Amino acid sequence: MLAAWALCLGFDSRTQKILREKILHGDNTDPHVPPPTLDGVPTRVSMQLRLFKVLNVDIASGLLSMKIWRRMVWYDSRLTWNATDYNDVTDFRAYPLNGREFELDNNLWLPPVYATNSIVPEANTLEIGGAWIRNDGRVWYSVPGTIDLSCRFTSLVNFPAEELSCPMEISTWTHSDKVILLTYFDDDLGWGWPAAPVVA
Repeated sequence: MLAAWALCLGFDSRTQKILREKILHGDNTDPHVPPPTLDGVPTRVSMQLRLFKVLNVDIASGLLSMKIWRRMVWYDSRLTWNATDYNDVTDFRAYPLNGREFELDNNLWLPPVYATNSIVPEANTLEIGGAWIRNDGRVWYSVPGTIDLSCRFTSLVNFPAEELSCPMEISTWTHSDKVILLTYFDDDLGWGWPAAPVVA
């Protein structure tokens, strides 16, 4: 009865297991190789940063520490499948960078996006995130964590009468713009889902 109830709700654990093994197998994906470009168009990575809390501001040392939630969306043609071949399953979850060396989830390619003015490597401050993979190849990846920025605070002349600002410098410095095109999205882009490219 429980199995039938779960199936009615659209969650097919057996099919999801088979699907994960097919899509995230090492012969299909590589965490170090970005998605193939389509007709010379780079992979668009849309990003959003949500600020939860300012943890520390040290004007003397130029430190800004924040609790954030980073979200990214992109398209990877290697992650597509025909849902009708898998009991109409149209998406599954993955949890990359989970500390398990041989875990399938760690085969998922993640955009190498960094804050170039961060003090501590983000690999040491971001937590385990979750990826929502859809059958048309779109990926939504969300990860919480803290970030410590090295700031050149502006408006110090009239401080504290003026508002301080600290620009965050975001880059995909391991790839050129011909491979990854970094953009930003806000709440106007529903759930961050861009339309999947039309592949001839």
